[in-house]
This record gives sequence, structure tokens and C-alpha cells, in this order.
Amino acid sequence: MFGCYIIFVLCLSISTISVQSPLNVDQNEIKKTAGNQKTVLLPFMQLAHELRSGPITILDPKTIFIEDLHYDGKGPKAHFWVGNGSWPFDNGTIVPDENGSMEILKAYNGQNVTIKLPSDLTTDRVDYLAVWCIEHKHNFGHTYFRKKTPGGSFGVQLEPFKQLAHGLRSGPIVAVGKKTLFVPNLHYDGEGLDAHFWVGKGPEPSPFGILVFNEKGSLLPLPKYTGQSIYISLPHNVTTDSLDYFGVWSMIHKHNFGHTVIPKNAKIPPINGNPRYTADDKEIVRVKKCCPVDQILEKTGCGPSAHKFNLTINVRERVDSYALKNLEFVPFVQPINCRHKTHPLDPKEFILLTSGSLAILNPDQVYPMDEYCFETVNLNENNKDRYRHWCFCF
Repeated sequence: MFGCYIIFVLCLSISTISVQSPLNVDQNEIKKTAGNQKTVLLPFMQLAHELRSGPITILDPKTIFIEDLHYDGKGPKAHFWVGNGSWPFDNGTIVPDENGSMEILKAYNGQNVTIKLPSDLTTDRVDYLAVWCIEHKHNFGHTYFRKKTPGGSFGVQLEPFKQLAHGLRSGPIVAVGKKTLFVPNLHYDGEGLDAHFWVGKGPEPSPFGILVFNEKGSLLPLPKYTGQSIYISLPHNVTTDSLDYFGVWSMIHKHNFGHTVIPKNAKIPPINGNPRYTADDKEIVRVKKCCPVDQILEKTGCGPSAHKFNLTINVRERVDSYALKNLEFVPFVQPINCRHKTHPLDPKEFILLTSGSLAILNPDQVYPMDEYCFETVNLNENNKDRYRHWCFCF
């Protein structure tokens, strides 16, 4: 009995920035709250200094309300900042804080903050709101006043990190856009001296590369990673167009711990809004797929299919927390070379954790990303295609 189902595959192992904005400028496309017609934006992207927020609301053309704002206050010359372009740039404008002050921003610990745009600026004349460090030309995080353009690619898949030193390895790295890289299932022992993410030109990392902030916006030496999936934003005035590699580099020993190549012919998408959300504001969850993107699992193995990968599973921060809502599953491909079993994807049995691990409730077990992948299975019952979500256990 072999019909067609979308399945989860769980593998359990036996052992220079353009200032032209690509964003949709049609104000009618902006999401609006019911009833009061106030424009609700996405939260700040979390790029540095623990900046984060709840929803950000345009109350009127000059007034912006930021809910649940968090920021550690440690940026040397950080300010609210607005400007034009697809990514915050140093040609923007300072926005006074909630007290009308132009002083350096203090720490915020969950406050609700209302700020007003200066002089003759209005929200329809700028593309983004950010927290920007003038001294280091560093974007701590931002949101866009307009929705991203629908359609287009969710990124270009690159090779995983080469495994050269200190246990560095990863899943296939995804160039989400010209400013953002997604690194799934990252492992590193944390013992390399003065090790950092590193980008540059040439066939492999060298002392002439550029230091890159980690996923928390820090320039401290990299800590230990045990399978986390992270987003990395490239530094000011750097895009994938000017790079040949992305890796981990010891500045003291001038030693390459591992890297991936950014091919010259890679059709990496342009910057298009928040890389972690879709055009209709669904949060993107990137998951590991067993077969190539245009294939599913048939009786004889992976085979071509026009059936859309459409995963159904609960996603939670912890097993005992609430399921996250309004999500879009986007696959990257990493086949698993091991013997496997298949399991129908029952939401009562499986939970995908935001850490990338997969929890099985009965029996109570948690498996890292190394040990599973998801796929669509064609059950082909009575010569009729039928699709279902499954989980493959190896």
C-alpha cells in the first residue's frame, strides 16, 4: 500500500549596498489593523545589542509607536534612524527619542515608546526605521515601512562549511539575499583563538578578509555552537556581489577553520524586506528536505513531481510552550545517507523546536537536525496519487 502523502523524514542515526529600494511602494499593500486602519509593521530585525521589539505601528504620518522595545544601551553612538534604500545606510536621518532628545539612546527593557519623525519627514517618504550606530556605521536592527515585493526566490543554496578545524561543520548554507546568510545546524567547538565569521575575495579565507558580526551582532570571538541555525547579516557596504567566500577565521593564527564558496554565477536574490518573513508577513521556518526541491519520495526513491512542499507540524520554542502561528516552511536540501523508516506526521506526536531539533512525545525524545529530514511521499494507492506529511526515522 503506497499512496501519496507529504511526509516528515526523521533520520535517527544509528551511531556595496544600493540605495534603490526594491520594496513595493504601494501603500495599499501595507498590512492594516482592523477597525482603526493604523499601519502595523513587522518588529525590528534582531541584529545587534539585543535589539528587539513587538509590532511597530504608524499612528499617523509622523508618529510611530514601538511596542515592547528591548536594547542593551551599549552602542556608542546609537540613535533611531530613518532613510531610503533597501538596507539602513549612513545617509539616513536621526529621529529624536520618545522624549524629543537627540542624545545617544539609553537601554530599553520592554517599554512602549512613541517617537516622531523630524522636520518635514513623513513615513511615506522613507523606507525604513532602524537603530543605527553612527560611530561604527552599524545597523543594530530595522523594520520597513512598506511590504516586501511578493514572489521571487527564498535564497540560493550553497555548500556546507568545509570541515577543516575545531569541529566546524554545518548544513547547506543559504544566501537568503545579498545581505543575509542562513547557516543551519552549525557546529563548532568554541576553542579556536580569536575566531570570527569572515568574508572576502579569493579562493579561500585570507588575512585580507572582512570580519563579520555574529548572529547576535557581536564582534567577540565565536562561542561554541551545538547545532543552532542562525542568520548572519553582512557588514556595512558589503554584499554577496563583492564576495567569493564565507568562513570562520582565526585572526591570531591566520588559520581557516572552514568556509563555503559563493559562486560568481549564483543568482542571489536582491535585498527585499525582512529576510525572515514572507511578503504576507508569515515568519519563515527553514527546514531540511530529503529530496531535491522539485522531487518527492516515490516507491523507488526520489522522483520528479510538481507537488508543492507544504509541511504541517507544530513549531514551539520548547516542548511545553505554545505553538507558533502564521508560519511559512521553506526547505533547503540535504539528503541523509542512512537506513530509514517512515512515520506519518502526526501533530500530536511530533514538535519542531525553534532550535532546529525535533521532539517526539511518545516516547519522549529530542533529535538534532543531523538525525532527521522532511519529505513528501507518494503513497500511490489504487493507482491514484495521494500526498501526506510523514516523518522518516533512520
